[in-house]
Amino acid sequence: MSVGLNSEAEQYSGGGGTAAGRGRNTAVSRKLHQCPVCPYTTTNRSHWIVHYRTHTGEKPYSCPYCPYEAVANSDLKRHIRIHTGEKPFSCPHCSYQTAVSTSLKRHILTHTR
Repeated sequence: MSVGLNSEAEQYSGGGGTAAGRGRNTAVSRKLHQCPVCPYTTTNRSHWIVHYRTHTGEKPYSCPYCPYEAVANSDLKRHIRIHTGEKPFSCPHCSYQTAVSTSLKRHILTHTR
């Protein structure tokens, strides 16, 4: 399902900022993006788009290995590691490696107990 965030969603977010204003302390980068469906608000337009997709059901990122679809490119990249076996996160205390950063954080706690 594709919703076309550049049309329907733009009316709620007020459009995008200019490239010159991104990442700077300007009125453009401080614009508050309000979800039209729920109370969610953010100043980060990308976060707002990913959030809005939870309401629309749009999942524009597809796994080339299986039927998995994601709302965010970062979610798809993390998922693809299941298929490739890549484990870029390593424990500094032992030989443990994992594909997911949160798994490493949880593992590191085992060294402090």
